[in-house]
Amino acid sequence: MRRLFVVFIEIALLVLVLRSPFAQYLLADIQGQLSDWMLKIETLPHQQKLAKVRENVLHDIPTLKPYQRHYLRQVTANKQSFEHFYRTYCMKNEINPNFVGSDRVIICTNAKQSELLTQR
Repeated sequence: MRRLFVVFIEIALLVLVLRSPFAQYLLADIQGQLSDWMLKIETLPHQQKLAKVRENVLHDIPTLKPYQRHYLRQVTANKQSFEHFYRTYCMKNEINPNFVGSDRVIICTNAKQSELLTQR
């Protein structure tokens, strides 16, 4: 009977401690950190492939101007912007003010050869 009472008291104290504002703040902070880590782990393979595409384009077109390099970094920042660029400027042949002619063809070829467009 005494053991049951001690267990009950321990559970009650645990509930009181966990309901305190500091414990709630600490648990919310831990949850936020874990969520950020999991998101980074999930997107790491895509980021590596995007970096590879960026390296290939910079190798194939070494004469890019600074604004074009900046735009290329924006396009290869995440998978969504990369897919949007490919759909808009490679598949639909829309006019891109930053990359025209053979530069756009080289970028579209590198994009098509990447593994990013085939994964879902």
